[in-house]
Amino acid sequence: MKTLDKTFGVRVKDILEKHEIKQKDLAADCGINISSLNKILNAGRESDFRKILALIQKIILMDGNLQEEEFMSYYIREIQNPMNIKPAMEYCDTHDMRETLEMLCERADYKADHKNRLKEFSTMYRLNMERKDQQDEKYVSKELFNKVISQNNKTKEMKIFQLILELENYHQERNFYKLIASLPKLKNQLDQSENNFQTPSFKMRFNKLLQTIYLRNICDFKKARELANEALDLSIGKRFDAASYVNLGDSHIHDADPTQAIRYLEKSIKLYNDIGLDFAAKMMRNKIEFISILRGREIDCIKIEQNVALKYIINGQKEAALKILDKLDITPERLYMKGVATDDPSYFWKSLDGFMKRGDRLYGLFTVQELKRLGERADTIDMVYNNIEEVKHS
Repeated sequence: MKTLDKTFGVRVKDILEKHEIKQKDLAADCGINISSLNKILNAGRESDFRKILALIQKIILMDGNLQEEEFMSYYIREIQNPMNIKPAMEYCDTHDMRETLEMLCERADYKADHKNRLKEFSTMYRLNMERKDQQDEKYVSKELFNKVISQNNKTKEMKIFQLILELENYHQERNFYKLIASLPKLKNQLDQSENNFQTPSFKMRFNKLLQTIYLRNICDFKKARELANEALDLSIGKRFDAASYVNLGDSHIHDADPTQAIRYLEKSIKLYNDIGLDFAAKMMRNKIEFISILRGREIDCIKIEQNVALKYIINGQKEAALKILDKLDITPERLYMKGVATDDPSYFWKSLDGFMKRGDRLYGLFTVQELKRLGERADTIDMVYNNIEEVKHS
């Protein structure tokens, strides 16, 4: 089966010829038998997915002009073996290769049977694509959540994947308490899982969820940064890298000097733009605006109303700010801004209650600082902020 004008094997041979690399040397570097490599390159034999990935990564090192995802797509489009379709779907999902993943899902449906359960995996990956496409922050994915948990499959890897998607839904909904309560179950399943191609990817997804908890709920910024840097060192896709940069940025959000926070968020914007996630890049630009205004930095053009209102507050134009905020939906962030505009502690208490219902102690800390500034009772603030009953429950 040809991909565009050349097969995967022909493309590899072209690069070897260009760099004067012998097939036997490439085979030795990749741990592939020379006869097997010869069949891959000349007869279109389909080898184990992990061996092909190792081969491609060696080729990328030879030629700096090549991109791993692009070259992998040439191989993936030729895959027919059900044993390789499953890891290929995971690779495409983590590397945001949407069109290639959709093609694989169709092929998985065609080749599915009661032994390989490919139909169920293709359904899960399609659900995950749908989840990642949700751009509205107010979106609560109950319908999608129900589709995910209704999938009936007894294989260990499917159970893990199913649980990961459930937890990622909690993350998207900012329900950090449910996320905390479910993480031990996921860790236990990962510890008992077999070491296959999907295992490192699943562990990286777990790492990403852990970053969120240490950052947003536990507020252990050092640990959150360690996890984010570990994920960047073991990079498995630009979306994961972007999320790690966002978490690194948020870990510096309470710094008096926002330089570090902005630097990491700008890195995430570049990656989101690279993979076409314009809505995610826009969210990060809005966050940079918010941090910059809050810390007294000059901004030439403010693009969203909430940040315009914050700028008015900082400049003492509080009535103009309140007019804008009154038109917007109520969120803990906007209640916090109303409190700053009015010095009315009731807004701050409502804001803190909203943050704590999420389990978002990182952003709740902004409200705590304002309540203490207004002289509210420190013991009551601490009791609400630490949310003792909710933590015990989780």
